[in-house]
Amino acid sequence: MKNGKEHGFFYWSLSYHKKFVRTVWMIPIALILIIILLNSPGFSLLFKTVAIWVLTATLVLQLVYNYFRWKQEM
Repeated sequence: MKNGKEHGFFYWSLSYHKKFVRTVWMIPIALILIIILLNSPGFSLLFKTVAIWVLTATLVLQLVYNYFRWKQEM
């Protein structure tokens, strides 16, 4: 931290608080991707289901992990 502010663009150089905030901002993007995936006729139902579950699970696990690590840093 420099002058009380965090500087960093790359995900791995951020604190857990900033990682958590960035992950929260990814929720609307994930929802848009899910809607696009559901409306695309070129993929099978199995692929759509697996992709949605993987995207959702990754986002939730990342949120939980970064939240608890952020609280431990405090």
